[in-house]
Amino acid sequence: MDGSRVLIRDLGSRNGTRVNGVDAREAMPLKPGDQVEIGHVALVVTAERPQQPLALDERAVAGSSHRIQIDQVLERRAHSSAGASALVRLLSQAGQLLVLPRPRKETCDQILEIVAQAVPASRYVVLLREKPGAPPEQVAARIRAGATDKPLMLSRAILHTVLDECSSVLTADAAADQRFRAQESIVAQAVHSAMAVPLFDNEEVLGLIYVDRQDLTGPFAQEQLEVLTLLANMAAVKIKNARLLEAEQAARQLAQQLETAVTIQRSLLPPRPPDLPGWQFDAYLESCYAVGGDLFDFHRMADGRLLFMIGDVSGKGLGAALVMTSFLAAARVLYGSFASVVELATRLSATLNRDTDPNRFVTGVVGCLD
Repeated sequence: MDGSRVLIRDLGSRNGTRVNGVDAREAMPLKPGDQVEIGHVALVVTAERPQQPLALDERAVAGSSHRIQIDQVLERRAHSSAGASALVRLLSQAGQLLVLPRPRKETCDQILEIVAQAVPASRYVVLLREKPGAPPEQVAARIRAGATDKPLMLSRAILHTVLDECSSVLTADAAADQRFRAQESIVAQAVHSAMAVPLFDNEEVLGLIYVDRQDLTGPFAQEQLEVLTLLANMAAVKIKNARLLEAEQAARQLAQQLETAVTIQRSLLPPRPPDLPGWQFDAYLESCYAVGGDLFDFHRMADGRLLFMIGDVSGKGLGAALVMTSFLAAARVLYGSFASVVELATRLSATLNRDTDPNRFVTGVVGCLD
């Protein structure tokens, strides 16, 4: 960093660093749009970090070095004593970290921190889909140095195997595996070993966790695949709970807004019927929903006559309530401006027709008690 500028310089690495095809032997400033190559990895400099769609390799070939059904992993681990104490400690730690209620994005970031402790890798990604069959979206990602929002290239073969078949996938050396040689998503990113496991909550697959290695520290082992599968199973339950929490919070917020709307709408109606000698008035309103389009009103004219109005807006709910509010406000502005109820009703009709959606109307009665 040099003030507000960002510079990059290669310190003599074997694979080199290039900016727009030029070797960065000396410090070179970066600006949005620059293409940076660090060894096999290609980057694009951006001023922002937009949410980009998941890139998929259309030429993917199905297959992997290891492919196992998640129920097989869960059953085998349940009856296995090998490494049981270490696994119990890991799951206990994961349980303590995931027990607190958090938003879904924060939950997914926390999940990747746990996965990074259990499985050393170069990159970690969580993909989620809103419903079965929907395309997955990248929700959280991190590299060895920390979190990143850079989108990941994945093959459709891996996505299909994990999401549709609820299977965990491991390839020991993806870059050299003949079954992955045609895949840009593997070869272009110099992936040497990769794993992808379903986020399965024992009812449905919510998404997947993907990890890979771009260095030569060695391939992933099947035991790591099984550990990652177990963590994903635990994480899926937490993610579903986070979704339920978000839905509950949204419902609570909507309930509060409706309660406020009810209070406002009720305050617009007359608090009590008028007191007129020789007459008794009663008024009661109950909507089908929390708010609606039913209305009534009274107005004492200057000459002592009593103007009354009863109306019902077409439709129900918030839409009808908004029209009711507008109609009642217009009526109160026009009270006293016309000599007869016919003129008042005519002007109200014209105002409603001018300012309201053609599909909305008010059926009502305007009367005068003299």
